[in-house]
Amino acid sequence: MVRALSDDVSTEYGRRRKLVSEGPAVRALVRETRDTMVAASCAVLAERTGRPEDDLELRVVVGAVMGGFHQVLWGDHSQEDDLPEMVERALAVLERGLTL
Repeated sequence: MVRALSDDVSTEYGRRRKLVSEGPAVRALVRETRDTMVAASCAVLAERTGRPEDDLELRVVVGAVMGGFHQVLWGDHSQEDDLPEMVERALAVLERGLTL
């Protein structure tokens, strides 16, 4: 999905990252949006797995996935990579069990 959208996103991505890194109000909005997405994801996964929404394991899994995507999209990158490649690398870290 990211590869398919990459051409449309990549021209704006750099500008958006710069705006987030330089604007405290924009950074706060990104955080608020992320928190809303985490809560919504926990609610959906809780319903599907039969766990309560405040289940620690559920929140850790959702937090790890969202944290990975947050770092890909908004993290302070010392090296610039292709956005789809960065998403694939983040998913690979999660898939192998968060080992380095």
